[in-house]
Amino acid sequence: MATRAPGRALTFAAAGFLFLDALLLLLAGVWSGRWGLLVWAGVFILGGFGVIRLWRRYVAAVAELDAARHALRVEALQLRETLKSTRG
Repeated sequence: MATRAPGRALTFAAAGFLFLDALLLLLAGVWSGRWGLLVWAGVFILGGFGVIRLWRRYVAAVAELDAARHALRVEALQLRETLKSTRG
């Protein structure tokens, strides 16, 4: 599936930027002694993991829909063959 690769790249780029921002906020908070920056660093880390977790949930849902679509197509073909055999 070639269409999943751009989504994966964008997802990991977004998570990477969140992790980079978290690292920079963490360093700034440690060096300056400001607790607010440390809190925001934690929020950004959680956001990065949240992006990855939601993307995995999305991929699982798309795979489930693809399997259901395939099963429906097989069932429709079987019904079509049944109708052809009863008419014939």
